[in-house]
Amino acid sequence: MFSIFRKPGEEKNLDKNSERSSKQSYEAYENDSEIHPQGDKIKHWSKENIQSWADAVKGTEISRKPEFLEEMIAVLKRTNILYCKNDPRIAQVLAILLFESANEKGRLLQVSTGEGKSTICAMLASIKVLQGEDVDIITSSPILATRDAEERESFYEILGISCGSNEEDDEDCYSVNLVLDSPNGIMYEIKKNCYSKNIVYGDVSQFQFDWLSHEHKKMGTKGSRGFGVVIVDEVDNMMIDDSSRTARLTGGLAGFEHLNPVFCGIANELNRIRKRIRKIKNKTIYIDGEFEEEGGDFILGNGASIYEIDNVYEFVSEHLTEFTTHLIKEGTVELPNFLRNFCLMSVEELANSAIESWKIYQERREYLMVKGKDENSNIAPVDYESTGIVQEHETYSDGLHQFLQIKHGLKLTPETVPTSFISNLGYFKKYGAKIYGMTGTVGSEAEQDLLSSIYEIDFGFIPTYKAKQFKE
Repeated sequence: MFSIFRKPGEEKNLDKNSERSSKQSYEAYENDSEIHPQGDKIKHWSKENIQSWADAVKGTEISRKPEFLEEMIAVLKRTNILYCKNDPRIAQVLAILLFESANEKGRLLQVSTGEGKSTICAMLASIKVLQGEDVDIITSSPILATRDAEERESFYEILGISCGSNEEDDEDCYSVNLVLDSPNGIMYEIKKNCYSKNIVYGDVSQFQFDWLSHEHKKMGTKGSRGFGVVIVDEVDNMMIDDSSRTARLTGGLAGFEHLNPVFCGIANELNRIRKRIRKIKNKTIYIDGEFEEEGGDFILGNGASIYEIDNVYEFVSEHLTEFTTHLIKEGTVELPNFLRNFCLMSVEELANSAIESWKIYQERREYLMVKGKDENSNIAPVDYESTGIVQEHETYSDGLHQFLQIKHGLKLTPETVPTSFISNLGYFKKYGAKIYGMTGTVGSEAEQDLLSSIYEIDFGFIPTYKAKQFKE
């Protein structure tokens, strides 16, 4: 006997309802369709039979009735056999039944590694599309999104369902339309063609950026697509926010290219004082003035002096802050008035970014140098702490991106500022009670309580296909 819910007041034994539904789906598999007969048992249907059946039931009222679910599972079972010659396991069928039994809530299921989450995901997505929903499938990386969309495309085609990935960036992936009656005057809408398809694969960041472009830049990126059903292929590290998981759109402001001499001045000063900070035995010193080094000894020039430093980071930060303030106030670098005030308010952030570009941010860990379409190399941040994904279309803020460009002798691009943003929490909540997901572990009771207090979801647990042989 197996219980899917952990709280005593929520326990529902699966030996009755799920076993009955599972048996009915296998009985349906041995018979013809009751809704749209094809003249043969479902287990003998061809691709043409399945396509005809899907066209007849797609988006109809009957497709949303619970008693029709067993027939839908039977047809999907046959579809999967035609697609890859694999008969869905009982655990996979059970997962579909649990997802579909969620009333007025979404549901997250604990499905162990190796139990076929991709197949469950494709079957559930197909059911939701046949019920008239648009489906977004969120994977843990853009590479997996592209792979899964390509691998599952022929499965969906049997059912007459279209799928794509929002990670593609070729010119053919966009449609450009001229809008004459826009509230902002004549403008272009740049729609991603994938959002016209029934199912869209992508990682959460790409979905967020596309929504920001659609909603805040009014680019029409998503066309008429709203928030239907979301299936999270791997819930781990995707549902709760951290500082690196907030999608931001940035834009340049007029005149920001005038900041580049400020960045260069700060970087040059940092390079100068780095050469003057030395270690002697257990002490760290700063040599203020000209000096020469011979045989480990320092020969000071006229007026030069030595200071002992307790905290190098604080010393350099304070020095650069004073230097930058002096640089701007004395007019050493000419800036428009609005940029002068902006810089004076940001001197500490600029000083810290300069230090971090040399001491903390390391190439091939926090960032890579990649070539863009113009063949020029640029800095691409890496999500080092979480996914390891190279974020080619993102930039660091507070001058850090420019200081890294200076560090590697690259062409300087103007500083950008955030114009709009959305967090994971804010984005997922837009799906309301239509959130479905799978993970190898749903976490502790406290973590489940936290998630269910934020999202309209509950939790379930799927047994493994075979009992584990490993014993601790």
